[in-house]
Amino acid sequence: MKIYYFANNIYQFSYAIPIYKILGGTFLVRNQKCVLQFKWALRKLNKFGKKNGLLNYPNIKILSKVERQNLSGVIIFCSNSISKKQYPNAKTIFLEHGTGDKKYGGTKPNQKNPIKFAANKLMRYDYIFASGEKNIYRIKNMGIEIPPKRIIKIGGIRFDEYINGEIDRNREMDRLRIKDKTRKNVLYAPTWRYGDGTLDKYIHTFIKEITKNYNLIVRTHYHDYKQIPILKFWAKIHNYKHIYFSNPLDQIRNNTFHDFVVSDIMISDISAVIYEYLIMNKPMILINNKFKGRHDMPDEMNAMKYSTIWDGNDDINDLIKQSFADEERTAKYKELLDNCFFYNDGKSSQRAIDFISELANR
Repeated sequence: MKIYYFANNIYQFSYAIPIYKILGGTFLVRNQKCVLQFKWALRKLNKFGKKNGLLNYPNIKILSKVERQNLSGVIIFCSNSISKKQYPNAKTIFLEHGTGDKKYGGTKPNQKNPIKFAANKLMRYDYIFASGEKNIYRIKNMGIEIPPKRIIKIGGIRFDEYINGEIDRNREMDRLRIKDKTRKNVLYAPTWRYGDGTLDKYIHTFIKEITKNYNLIVRTHYHDYKQIPILKFWAKIHNYKHIYFSNPLDQIRNNTFHDFVVSDIMISDISAVIYEYLIMNKPMILINNKFKGRHDMPDEMNAMKYSTIWDGNDDINDLIKQSFADEERTAKYKELLDNCFFYNDGKSSQRAIDFISELANR
């Protein structure tokens, strides 16, 4: 049975990569821009069949909605992009790209009721790969009920590489070209416009202040990657040192979890990375940006109830220092991790692979 992976933007494919590495398959995109980004970002990742040019990227096709509906096999959606019409010859699986607090459907401004529109699409998948109870609660918070037999509990699929000890901190520090390795590393990973991202508001302050005492690693959201050259130039002409950038467009080499391993603490806002960072058991500072499009999460699955909160007024370096010292708060992140994610045993990818293989043999 053929396997396909679809996403609206290439960064969303990062959740499908662990499956592709074992089962292979074809990636589907919307337009030529995605093809060009894909070929560069996933260069040298092809492990199946003939070599694809000098970059040797995985198989990729541009397919319209109608063409996708006529496919035979298994289609794994890494964005909530299933069509209204049926897929008579395929089994469809939703593999969400992250488990955060933003409501589904928030980026559909032209829809009369974007939340309802997104909820209706969630109902159409044959199966949903669930990373944990938070993932399931978010779906229920949309006012819908998915039959339990269609929810497949796999856990955090991107946790496996870290849990299984496959990421080398020193190698990743060399990738970022960090010069002073005696300093602690602060990772700043904000969300984008949808989520009221804080990059534009605080990046210059962080570069000025945080680099006085720490190495600052800036990982923008994919939708803000074009700001990186501008910020690099600004930091250079103002002679700021100890500032490093991880470009999310190069998603394999600048893997989010590789940046996590290098970091000693993370600052974020409402990005889904705040929940994935829990596996690191390191301190976090969350910026309170008062974004209104949040899911109504119970306290036991709400990072805002566990983390240190910054409102933009306190000295950020003092708060970083306090966060390092607050070992009791950091220890509670393990509780939040287990509340939000299933298993955390390094076998989530294998669960997904086993289910897809079983589905192919039915």
